[in-house]
Amino acid sequence: MVTDMKKKLTSGFLAALFAATVPSAAGAMDIKGRVSESVFMQNDDASNQTYNFTRTRLYLNGLGEETDFHFDGQYRTKAGKDYNNGIENTRIDLLNVDMRHLAGTNTRLAVGRQYIDPMPGAKVDGLNADFALGENAGTGLFGGTKADPLRDYFTSDYTTYGLYAYLRQKGFSTSMGVAASQHKGAEDEMYLYGSLAWSPSDSMSIYSSLRVDNKVTGNASGGKEGPDITNLFLNLNYRWGWTARINATYSQYRAIWLQDTMSYGIDHNINRSYGLYGDYSVTRSGKVYADINYATRGNDGKDGSIMGVGYRQNEMLNVLYGNVAYRLVNYYTNKGWQGFAALGADVRENISAELNATYMTSQQDNATGDMTQMIYGATVNYIITKRIFLYGALEYSDQNIPTLNAVKYPSSYKTSSVFVNLDYRF
Repeated sequence: MVTDMKKKLTSGFLAALFAATVPSAAGAMDIKGRVSESVFMQNDDASNQTYNFTRTRLYLNGLGEETDFHFDGQYRTKAGKDYNNGIENTRIDLLNVDMRHLAGTNTRLAVGRQYIDPMPGAKVDGLNADFALGENAGTGLFGGTKADPLRDYFTSDYTTYGLYAYLRQKGFSTSMGVAASQHKGAEDEMYLYGSLAWSPSDSMSIYSSLRVDNKVTGNASGGKEGPDITNLFLNLNYRWGWTARINATYSQYRAIWLQDTMSYGIDHNINRSYGLYGDYSVTRSGKVYADINYATRGNDGKDGSIMGVGYRQNEMLNVLYGNVAYRLVNYYTNKGWQGFAALGADVRENISAELNATYMTSQQDNATGDMTQMIYGATVNYIITKRIFLYGALEYSDQNIPTLNAVKYPSSYKTSSVFVNLDYRF
């Protein structure tokens, strides 16, 4: 694992150095950008479920007299297993050129593989045209082909298109739109999306989003034809200066993707969750916090809750902070508790690090014994220079499940994971 990480970090840093040569090669052009390389590795000693992903991203921002251009490219490679065996070893997530203020106008044109920002969930291999209507509003449309939903490679079998509108101003923003896709000429997916963010005062903020899918006939099983609310989210946040804060959330979802060519059983039952979080600063550097989450599951009518309380203390010895928490879990068919402790340090202005540990115990209904898990974690955030940034996270866990069939599965196993991201800006 260590050898693989060294190779990946070396290749990522070389990519950063290569990208740094772009501005000098561009001559008089004003080009800025960033390149990043991230590595994620996870190993489970109880099975062959070992994952190893490398993600590379290059972003260029060129400023011209009339037209600004932006290049955004991101690809992922894997070694070992993947979450879907049909995905190719190398997958291109983004590859597009975005031209803004086209010919001195308020028109924005993006060509290539891209996500549509005002329409979460929409992705196209094609064209996105955005027309600004003044400083705060705009409308747009997009169209082209769509990557294969299972393997994520380019194909002409799928086409997609949509339109959207948005309003963005201080204290208030909203967007809405419709997206649809076809498979070999037949409707495959269609959904409406809308979002709203409102801050009526410096103390209060409200956010809401809604997605409505259209169930079409075909291979996707379950549910009725017609519109279906698949996701609804509400969030309210209120703050009393630095002293206290309260946050309330409501979520309604069906955990499905209504794409007709995705042939799998679909659960159309509604799941709901309610959350309430609050914190109170007993001093300028110390606060106590608590949260409760309640959820209901539509397929069997079961419900569950998670309740927690904790305390965080900053500015210990000027550079240290501590965090402890306890959570009580009574979630659907699982009961248990969790204990968490963390100690971190902000060393100078460019280095921060944290060590943490979590102990969990839980018992499933009708189980003969408890599952216990001990998790150790460490993170570091290092601003090496004004242009180079490093972030790393390490996690190690030890699980014990005595109720498993020890002949087929070991009753205890260990899992380790590593994530490293190196970022260079020029």
